Amino acid sequence: MPAHMYPPDIKGDIQKGERKVYESLKNNLTSDYHVIYSRHKIKVENGFMRENEGDFIIYNRKKGILVLEVKDSCFSFDNERNCWVLDNQLDEYGRKKVMPHQGPWVQAEIEKSELYKTIKYNFNTSYICKNNKCKILFGVWLLQASTKTNISSWPGDSAPEITLFAEDLINPLKKIENMFDIRITTGFYKDRNTGEIKDGKEIINCLDENDERRLFDNIFFPKADIISKDSYDVTVNEINTIQLLKEQTIVLDFTDQNQTVAINGAAGTGKTLVAVEKAKRLAKEGDTVLFLCFNNPLKEYLEKNHNYKNIYYKTIDKFISEDLCNGHGVDYDKGLARLLELCNNENESLPYKHVIIDEGQDFAVQQLDNQDILQFLYEVIKSKDDDSCFYIFYDELQKVNGANGNEDPEYIKKAQTKVTLLTNCRNTKNIAMASLKPILVTQAHEIGKQIEEEVNKNTNLNPTQKMEKIQRKKAILKKNIERRQNNIKGSSDGDKPEMIFIETNDKLKETVNKVIKEYLGKSTENKLSDIAILTCMSKETTLFKDEINAKEWKYHSSAIPFMTTSTFKGLEADFIILIEVSKKTFTHYAMSYYVGTSRAKQNLTIIANLAEDDCKFLITDWLETKIRGKETLQSIFAGCMKCIMRTL
Repeated sequence: MPAHMYPPDIKGDIQKGERKVYESLKNNLTSDYHVIYSRHKIKVENGFMRENEGDFIIYNRKKGILVLEVKDSCFSFDNERNCWVLDNQLDEYGRKKVMPHQGPWVQAEIEKSELYKTIKYNFNTSYICKNNKCKILFGVWLLQASTKTNISSWPGDSAPEITLFAEDLINPLKKIENMFDIRITTGFYKDRNTGEIKDGKEIINCLDENDERRLFDNIFFPKADIISKDSYDVTVNEINTIQLLKEQTIVLDFTDQNQTVAINGAAGTGKTLVAVEKAKRLAKEGDTVLFLCFNNPLKEYLEKNHNYKNIYYKTIDKFISEDLCNGHGVDYDKGLARLLELCNNENESLPYKHVIIDEGQDFAVQQLDNQDILQFLYEVIKSKDDDSCFYIFYDELQKVNGANGNEDPEYIKKAQTKVTLLTNCRNTKNIAMASLKPILVTQAHEIGKQIEEEVNKNTNLNPTQKMEKIQRKKAILKKNIERRQNNIKGSSDGDKPEMIFIETNDKLKETVNKVIKEYLGKSTENKLSDIAILTCMSKETTLFKDEINAKEWKYHSSAIPFMTTSTFKGLEADFIILIEVSKKTFTHYAMSYYVGTSRAKQNLTIIANLAEDDCKFLITDWLETKIRGKETLQSIFAGCMKCIMRTL
């Protein structure tokens, strides 16, 4: 069997040399090896953030750990300046540019030292270092150098014994085993009895199964809820496929230094998971955390799946009633007055040290226009002299309903740190692209109107010049929006979402049930619990009032979750069926479409009530696109929406 690779496959924009090494290790190492690609580490020391990333970590329980740095560039040693330099890059003085980290061998040694410290200072693995149970070595792989390279002139910070060359891509196993056979010792130490300085002791690798599990669970793939599944006892391979994203790690570590933080991210970028992990870290210190959820289904889900001591999940109504009105119902005026008291009273405070708000853009509903509970919560936290913190997670694409129009509230504008999550860790790339399309078109229309108003105010331009300027600016806007959509990073490419067209609602229920039946028949692994059905209509306007009130869609004798898109916010499912999608959904309620489609992790089917005339209007007027090709208008529209048309 081949080596265990983490991740099992690598896609996307990675360095060509690293891909070659990945494939070589995957195809040639044996099953007792575990290879971890691109392990990222962030540290904050004295207020400064330091990033460190090892190219490969090769682990073998019987042999130890090898940190491997890959170099796919031409470089040499400059004896005059006593440093390694890049042959193909020049500095501002026209000299060959100095390599970072004092060259590849020193860089690899630094990465090895950082890994050693991580193991040493982790409570669950420190004994491994203390008892010298694990050999940790480092090496360098030079893809532009040959085994025939003259190594006699190499400086002392390099060594051929810990270096692989281009020829080793054919089969690196023997060379790697030789590197693991290198004997290493602990550092010099002072004898406590005699005071004599003695040589270090040789480290003999003697890891057992328990040691291995602790290394995987705490060092290679730390088990935070942001990356784990429902059960704690998941396999190493499962953990690997849902590793904590690099940018999320940065957010979790970097924001520790700040009292007020606003974290923006589109649907699927992991805002709720990052929020829960932040709350968990704070709660571990013994601090109480108020975690505000926009809706009750999300609150119930978090209570069930992320129930930790000191974290209190509440909707804003429950918070006002229980904590500000002594359990006497929801009174926003009294709640606001109570928060004002707490802002000005040094002897009284909230029963929570920290406040975390998820889906922050949805709290400013009309009834809270003049009673900004969140703003005063922010002020209460700001008035404290301790390390209390206020974190708000929001999606700027989802416009605040009601208050302040498009303007951000004070607690976002004045946050000490603002961070944007970019990588989608829920949806496949194709689902993410499909979900964003209508909301970006709506955004383009709004910005387009602003462009027209701004240009038309310019009295120095004649009508022709104004039209030309408007067209130029709109063309740039369109390109920027297309670029934003095409640059989406998803967990994988995945299948394209499917769009099924019906011209009347008579057969909608029958169509939904056919989609369910077809999904279950595709694979024995597909099950009803994978599915959620969402409607773009409200509770008052949906055709399925009995089902929406019960929050269940009956399929034979089973029940499938059925909700409005707004009720399902913050939740997700492997397979989403989005129904009651009409022309007005795209022209007036793109937000509902965006929220609903972005709940899908792996599969998405959209059942659209659109006739050919509806599609023609949406293509030509709403999308402002010319109709090309001989396909049906429904097929063309589905393609514009980044979907494929299907018939049952």
